Amino acid sequence: MTPFDSARLRRRLFWTAVLMLVALGGAGLASAADRPATDDLRPELYARADLRGAPWLAGMLAQLHAVDDGVSDLAHAARDVLASLQRLDPGQLTALLAGGDTAASDLEVAVMQLGGMRDDPPAGLDQARLSMLNRELLGGVDRALAATLPLDTTWRELSGTARDLATLVDSVFRHESLVFAATSAAREVRWTAALDLLDEGRTALALASGVRDRLAEPNRDGTIDDLLDRYAAYSDALTELYTELRDGAALDSPSVTNLLAAVDTAQQALPDDTDALRVAVSELGGATLAEAVLALERARGVMAQVVGALP
Repeated sequence: MTPFDSARLRRRLFWTAVLMLVALGGAGLASAADRPATDDLRPELYARADLRGAPWLAGMLAQLHAVDDGVSDLAHAARDVLASLQRLDPGQLTALLAGGDTAASDLEVAVMQLGGMRDDPPAGLDQARLSMLNRELLGGVDRALAATLPLDTTWRELSGTARDLATLVDSVFRHESLVFAATSAAREVRWTAALDLLDEGRTALALASGVRDRLAEPNRDGTIDDLLDRYAAYSDALTELYTELRDGAALDSPSVTNLLAAVDTAQQALPDDTDALRVAVSELGGATLAEAVLALERARGVMAQVVGALP
């Protein structure tokens, strides 16, 4: 090989090596260009915004926990109300509703405070330049607000229906108590007192009927209608009997005998237990209450996800 050929070969090897290095370098640059600018790789892109927004973000972080606690308290109160209605305990239900009202009020304040914070970022803060972690925090705040803002209305619907049902149950129980007192007075031949007690019982039953009319849907099964009709029939039969006796009819007279038979028939038609009343309560308000409880549970699930993702 001549010196000329040797020099030409070295030049070819040199330029081949240069081209390989350029190709490798270009591939590296392309790879770097395609790599996402994550928080770890490009802190200069978000550090200033994160520093400016730190107090604002910390305040919302703490408030999210307060909202989460409030949603849990309200969901628990709703479940207790539903269970109390099935137990037909108006006194306990009234106490539970009062506790739920307090929880709903506290939650409303917590949600409003969170919303106020979210709407009042620091002056000059470019939220688009916050780090990924803090942008996710803001997204969690937005999800929490969307899930919890309707809950005040949800609780008012639940508590309104539950209070109506408590009134109905209490009125039915009061009617039964007054009728029992009337029969006790009649055994003592206190006809006027017995009739006065039956009048009070009719007033209680009318209150229950008013609740039925407010809550009943056109396609209801009619258990409450049948139940109230049976109570009213018994009360009316007693009223006719006691009126006849008060006015001087003899116990062995045909009219009293017929009225006693009517009372016995009406009494036999009364329910032996509270199962029918429990069914009636479920028919009147079960769907509304169940829907409200489910809405609260869904909100609680959203809050669990949001809080579970917090730093």
